[in-house]
Amino acid sequence: MVNREFINNRFKLACHRLVARELRRDQSLLEDAKEIVRQWSSEPSPAAFVSDWANLLSNPVEDLCREMVKRDEHMTWLRISSPFLNLIPQYLSNDDRLRLWKIVKRGYTTD
Repeated sequence: MVNREFINNRFKLACHRLVARELRRDQSLLEDAKEIVRQWSSEPSPAAFVSDWANLLSNPVEDLCREMVKRDEHMTWLRISSPFLNLIPQYLSNDDRLRLWKIVKRGYTTD
C-alpha cells in the first residue's frame, strides 16, 4: 500500500524544484504567484500560510528558490498550499505530471 501523504509531499517538492528552475529563467512566474497571494490576502480571513508565502515571495529570486525546495517541516506544510501549484499546468503537460508522479511514487510503499 502506498503512503499517499508522503508521495504527495514528494510530488509537490519535485514540482517546486521545477518551478525554481523556471523562476531563474522567467521571473514573470514570480509576479503570477504574487498575484495569487494578493487574491488570497483579500479574503475576509486569510489562512496562516498566506502571510508566509507573501514573505517568501518578497525575497530575491535566488533566496526564494533555495527556500521553497527545503525539506523541512515548515516548507513541506507551505508547499501543500503553494501559489505555484496553480501555475504548474503552464509548465508541465498532463503527461509530464503523470510521469513525474510515477517517478516520485516509485519505491515508496508501506507494509
